Order: sequence, then structure tokens, then C-alpha cells
Amino acid sequence: MKQLDFTLSLIDKLSRPLKQAQSSVTGFAEKSKAAFMQIGGGVLALAGTGMAIRGALSPAIEMYDALNDAASKGIDDQALKAVQRDALRFSTTYGASAVEFVQSTESINSAIAGLTGNELPKVTKVANTLAFALKSTAAETAEFMGQMFGNFSADAERLGRVQFAEQLAGKMVYMRKVFGTEMGTIKDLMEGARGVGTNYGVGLDEQLAVLGQLNRTLGTEASSAYEGFMTGAIEGGKKLGLSFTDATGKMLSMPEMLIKLQGKYGKSLEGNLKAQAELDAAFGDSSAVVKHLYGNVALLQRNITELGGSDGLKRTQEMASKL
Repeated sequence: MKQLDFTLSLIDKLSRPLKQAQSSVTGFAEKSKAAFMQIGGGVLALAGTGMAIRGALSPAIEMYDALNDAASKGIDDQALKAVQRDALRFSTTYGASAVEFVQSTESINSAIAGLTGNELPKVTKVANTLAFALKSTAAETAEFMGQMFGNFSADAERLGRVQFAEQLAGKMVYMRKVFGTEMGTIKDLMEGARGVGTNYGVGLDEQLAVLGQLNRTLGTEASSAYEGFMTGAIEGGKKLGLSFTDATGKMLSMPEMLIKLQGKYGKSLEGNLKAQAELDAAFGDSSAVVKHLYGNVALLQRNITELGGSDGLKRTQEMASKL
């Protein structure tokens, strides 16, 4: 890899300790011959100077090593120059490690297939900002993003990888604020549902809103309950005399299905034992999904709408800046 120039901000950070080290060297050289005759003292002075220089250069050496390591993994120079620049700005803004920012480039590049040299620095910035905002690590964020890019590859291609990453970060911040869910929890919920929502044409926003709401009451069973309901929804609806598909044969959204059920049983299931028994017969154990979402259709729809908002990194940066 061609030697990468260190930026002015990095040099500025080093200048003070370097000047101190230089002053120590100059002072040492100007001391009297008698001081040099005191071998023990001379050795200590040299050791102190060496430590000062080493300490001053340490951040630069760590940065250079991180860049070289990333380059050895096939990441090109231009991408790394952009990453280095963003890493230093990130460090200045949030007080986080610029070296760790650079090191995360490798895991992000490995987790998300197909990133170009232009996209990689931008997605690295998104991942590190999200990790900082959620008090997670860049490695965990990279793993999560890799999963989401894989599950929703069509969305990533349609929007563009950078914009998809930014929107994904905003959704995670919203999930934390509204549902209190950690990124790892969301990852587990999505894995537990085994892609059933995507298989039935359900968008990411609806899946997150439904799983987030179910997780509050069903906990770790939310995923399996959601999978069970989605798998049997159309047949279950038929047992109740309802159609849960549109004119094209596509399954209705969760709010639309709930509204149809409310049209049959009213706005509340509380105390309606007949309705609850019929739901159990139609959907089995996954009737829990209907029961837990039934009275919160408006809230569910609002969360879906909010999750679909597009504001780039605004939400994520706002949360990060509060830490």
C-alpha cells in the first residue's frame, strides 16, 4: 500500500507531546559534561526522552498500522483515505477511538457484500455512528447490518446501499426509543421469525413494528408466534369467513387484517369469550398475535409510518450527540 499521509488534525494532536520530547532532548544536550559523566542519570534521561517520543507517536503508529492492515485485506487506498478522514472527525465529535473506527472497516466490508470503494467509507461512518448511539460495538453493528442487507437485499439495491444503511440506522434508533430494544434483540427477533414476513411480502417497517410490539408482551416467544400467525393467517381467516388477501392474492398488512377482525368482533376482545375461542380455533397458539395487537391498531400503524421516515443519519446523530 502506498504510504498514506497523516492528516493535520492527527498532527495537531501529536504536536504538544512532540514539542515536550524535543525540549527534553535539547535540554539534555545542553547540560554540562559532569551530567554525562553520571552514567546512571544519563541512562534515565535517555529512557525518559524515548518514552516521551514513543508516547507522542503512538496514536500515529496505531493509525498507520490499522490502515496498513485494512489495505492488506484488499481495501483500496482511496477508500482508506476517506475512512481515515472520517475516523478523525468521528473521534473529535464523539470522543471515540479513530483507530477502532478504521479497524471496523474490515468487518463491515466482510459483512456486507458488494460495497464499492465509494460506498464502504460512508457505510463505515453509518455503522460506527449507530454503534456509538446504541452503546454497541462496530463489530456487532456490522454483523447486524450484514444480516439486514441479506434479508432485504431488494430494498438495498432499490435505495442504494448507503441510503439503506442510513435508513436502517434510523429505524434502530427508533426501536430503541419506542420499544427499548437492543440491536442484538432485534437481530434475534428477525432470526427467530425465519424470514416469514419477507416471504409473504411484508416490508421491513411493518416487521419491526409488529415484532417490537409483540416483544413487549410475549418476549422471546414473539418471533415464533409471528411466524406461526403469518404461516396460517390466510387459512385462519377463511375459517372465520374473512379474506386476508387483496385482489392480486397478496396478503394484507397486519393493520388491515386486524381491522377486518374488528369489523367482525368489535373494537375490543376483552370479555368476549366467544370471539377469543373462535380466534384460538382459527389460528391456534398464534392467536396470541391477534390478541396482543388487537386493541392497538392505531399505535401499530403509527409505528410503521414512523419507522418508514427517511431523514438520513439525523436520528442516529441526534442520539449519539446526547451521549
